[in-house]
Amino acid sequence: MVVKIDTSLFSDEGLFTKIDRCFFYFYERRYDFYLDDESIIDSEWIKEARLQNGELMMEAFERTVQNSLSFDLTISDNNNVEDDVYTIDEALFILNNPVCIFLENAVNDGNFILGLFNKFKSKGRKCLKFFNEGWILFKNAGGKNDIINQIRNMLTTYEQRDLDNKIYLRAIVIVDSDKKNPTEIIEANNVLVEFCNLNNITLHILEKREMENYMPIEMLNDIEDINSEKVEAIANLNKVQQDYYDLDDGFRGKSRNELDNIFADLTNEQYNTLKNGLSQEIKTKIEVPKLFLSNKITHEDLNNKCSHQLDSNELLNIIDKIDSLL
Repeated sequence: MVVKIDTSLFSDEGLFTKIDRCFFYFYERRYDFYLDDESIIDSEWIKEARLQNGELMMEAFERTVQNSLSFDLTISDNNNVEDDVYTIDEALFILNNPVCIFLENAVNDGNFILGLFNKFKSKGRKCLKFFNEGWILFKNAGGKNDIINQIRNMLTTYEQRDLDNKIYLRAIVIVDSDKKNPTEIIEANNVLVEFCNLNNITLHILEKREMENYMPIEMLNDIEDINSEKVEAIANLNKVQQDYYDLDDGFRGKSRNELDNIFADLTNEQYNTLKNGLSQEIKTKIEVPKLFLSNKITHEDLNNKCSHQLDSNELLNIIDKIDSLL
């Protein structure tokens, strides 16, 4: 996030300590300072024993001018929410809040997200720094209804502040689609979309069935006690079938004629091998997400796993959505 502070505030002695707090965030490289008025460098605030800030301000001025930066938030005398303009008190509260990533399971799904940060280094480096500094938090939210309830509860903590409580929560929800085929409509997903839209919360519903379906199949053999015959059978599925096969529960006890149409061409041998999933041998929801942190996986592997999708750049787009909140 790029932050601009109105020039007039640097002459208000009553705000100097609060401006210092803003500059603490700039020094940490948590936020960037937008400076298009060199006169600030000669302001009363600088003269009050803050000469050491001059170098940072010159750097900010050069970066603003040379890179034609735009700013995301302005600190001014009054609030104008539509234009992202806030008083210094409201701005400090907003800037101090971490970015929350709501996941159905913060540990297991968190490994998937951290894997993306690590594999897509050029785009994920900033996100990883924010996570390591505690400026990004993974929120364990359970199912989709639980996510809504948890966000509502968090929003109530801001009700005593001056602005609409939605202003203070910077968050993204990332969830499994839970679809059994590409065109299935899941009502819980529609409810979540409506809720997030109403509350200005970024949402990403995965295109594949679950996070585990993004794992390159060959990596599954790295799991101790994995059934290699089942892994081979999964590898022999076509790409769409791999996207919507339930790695954990298989076909959930369904008979052949109850299978979704995308699995209609399975042989009896394939069906019998895959019908119970991997959970008989391993804890799929725990072991598969750990593999996203493996050094054996590259960003090329993950991109290849998405190459046939409607959104072939889905994994990079997830990182971009998170980065837009930082």
